[in-house]
Amino acid sequence: MREITNHWKLKDINSTEQRLGGFCPLTPKEVGIFLQALGYPSSTWIYVAAGEIYGGESYLSDLRSHFPNLVFKETLATKEELKDFSSHSSQTAAIDYIISVESDVFVPSYTGNMARAVEGHRRFLGHRKTINPDRKGLVEVFDMIDRGELKEGVKLSSLVSEMHKHRQGAPRKSIDTSILCCHNVGSPLCCQVKPEDGRCEVVFISLNHVRASHAS
Repeated sequence: MREITNHWKLKDINSTEQRLGGFCPLTPKEVGIFLQALGYPSSTWIYVAAGEIYGGESYLSDLRSHFPNLVFKETLATKEELKDFSSHSSQTAAIDYIISVESDVFVPSYTGNMARAVEGHRRFLGHRKTINPDRKGLVEVFDMIDRGELKEGVKLSSLVSEMHKHRQGAPRKSIDTSILCCHNVGSPLCCQVKPEDGRCEVVFISLNHVRASHAS
């Protein structure tokens, strides 16, 4: 399929190179290790915003072993409540989107289009905590665990926490000190403070148009 699909530019994929480059999603097992290393207790409730999981329940067992309170829209809502959405994939995705935006913490296992949109929306709503995993750096950590060179515990927690202390959705100063740049991959806005009048120019960016507004 990849060979005959024109918009898929990369035809020959080396899975090892892709993983080492940080281009592969975190596996459920890796997500479990990652969240535990960040200090989240096993009692944490985790909502999985996804369609059908590759490998099914057996593939989720490693994540569930770390965090047994694992839920999906299918476990939170009844079949009757989901009936009107079941034949519309975009609508079921919208349920995941809304819950992701409103969650206490959002952690994308992969920066696809939906994850980027959610991240941007959460920034717009006040930089809600969004932990963006350093997948390239984490590959090295997970490989060290697999080789027996690193064990889950204080050392791992310290290492992972240090890697992600600046990857939690906080606003960042740009080189130009008059600009507090909120724009990141998927972020919908950038706020520029104009020294001459103290106002903030907010530029909303979409695929179809650019619209500017001003706030006092």
